[in-house]
Amino acid sequence: IVFEAIERFRQPQPVMAGSMFVVAIIGMAVNLFVLWYLTRGDSEHVNVKGAVLHVMGDLLGSVGAIVAAIVIWYTGWTPIDPILSVFVSLLILRSAWSLLKKTLHILLEGAPTDAEPGKIAGHLKTSVDGVRAIHHVHVWSITSGRVLATLQLQPEPGADIPLTVRRVE
Repeated sequence: IVFEAIERFRQPQPVMAGSMFVVAIIGMAVNLFVLWYLTRGDSEHVNVKGAVLHVMGDLLGSVGAIVAAIVIWYTGWTPIDPILSVFVSLLILRSAWSLLKKTLHILLEGAPTDAEPGKIAGHLKTSVDGVRAIHHVHVWSITSGRVLATLQLQPEPGADIPLTVRRVE
């Protein structure tokens, strides 16, 4: 999009503002419906966020095209089209960078930002009967909304180990 915008700055082309406006309105309506549909379910999953980001990019492109068509229709100033194209591209790039960071964090099995192994160990020690100590708590994300943890459990002497493990789980 940025490359095409630069080319349109170098070699301006005539723009049919009326047709551009109608197509952009149709595109906006379709993208609003798809966005509504996508955000009805699990909108925290990284795959859904990627799809929503894609639709939001298309929606922003439609809004930009509508604004550009109106400006061109009333003023004849065609540089507004590539200017808005670059602006929308930068907004999409910013959102895509954020999504890419979250995705890489999951792929590298990074710890969730709110994971506090010390609190987990303390909570288990005080709330589960038969636990003497908890050591080596490791927490990581394996996919969006799915977190795993491993730990070493030291039971109290005489504790029912299978029952204590089930309670900890």
